[in-house]
Amino acid sequence: MNNPLNNRINKTITYLSKDKSIDKQWDAFVEQHPEGTLFHLTDYLSSLQSESNEELYKITCVDDSNNIVGIFPLLSTKGFPFRIGGLVGSSRLSSLPRTPTAGPLAASSEIMMNLLEESIKIQNQNPTKTLQIKSFS
Repeated sequence: MNNPLNNRINKTITYLSKDKSIDKQWDAFVEQHPEGTLFHLTDYLSSLQSESNEELYKITCVDDSNNIVGIFPLLSTKGFPFRIGGLVGSSRLSSLPRTPTAGPLAASSEIMMNLLEESIKIQNQNPTKTLQIKSFS
């Protein structure tokens, strides 16, 4: 496999939950990343999305060779009625609900910034939702 740090970022793409075209490559990236968890894997993401029936955003950065160099799963949530639970219980884009952590995974800080910028764009398209990022780092 190519060293992802040797390749420039080509583009950042957001795949929706119904699009499975990237899943195999996504899982391979998660499995080789030192902070990858089972919560990042597409089978877990699909189960979480099916249970919630909300939109899953699979934010993905690829390099010039179309290798994944960063991923960031976000799941839309409705939140609790009457804003029970405050900000944590509000309608949000979360990485991820019902998990201790599943934040962005990136091969470099530049890629991390691209993933976070894309998550902010998605949040701006959903202004009633807050952005919740759960990450080790």
